[in-house]
Amino acid sequence: MQNDLVIYMSLFMVTAIIILLLVSFLIPFYYFQRKWWKGLFIGIPVQIAVFILGGVVIGFGSLLYVDNFFEKEVDNAMVTVRGTDVARHNSDTLVWSLTPDEVCLVGKEKEKVRKRFYYDFLRLSPVSVGVEDRIVVTFDVKHKKVTATDMDKPMEVVQVDWEKVNDYLNK
Repeated sequence: MQNDLVIYMSLFMVTAIIILLLVSFLIPFYYFQRKWWKGLFIGIPVQIAVFILGGVVIGFGSLLYVDNFFEKEVDNAMVTVRGTDVARHNSDTLVWSLTPDEVCLVGKEKEKVRKRFYYDFLRLSPVSVGVEDRIVVTFDVKHKKVTATDMDKPMEVVQVDWEKVNDYLNK
């Protein structure tokens, strides 16, 4: 899913910049019709300025869109757990957000959400799910308790949306 978004945003940005370039070529022609050669010499710098400003707006707008997209996906998580990255034997703290559509977003705790990676997760039993053959999240719906482990090392449960968990487990 993340790769699809990157491809679509790249195609959008390339297309938008090409359209902006083609439209910006109309500026010198407009000034040329108004003031002849003097207008042409005024229109070319205006064209360059419009193209640069438009490119900056398209670039920042795309970044804001991607940030907003990932923030919505993280907010849609049914459970979020935090722990050190045991698999790589280093001290990075990773945040794992499991969504009801069986996608797990993973990112470093202090990074921007647009740098998150996606992993699929599987249902191991009626009350537990597994991510990457290493993380196991078990739900105790009756007592409203969640336990998570990363290669049998306990993880901190940051957030749980019990309504989404119940909907997911009752599928």
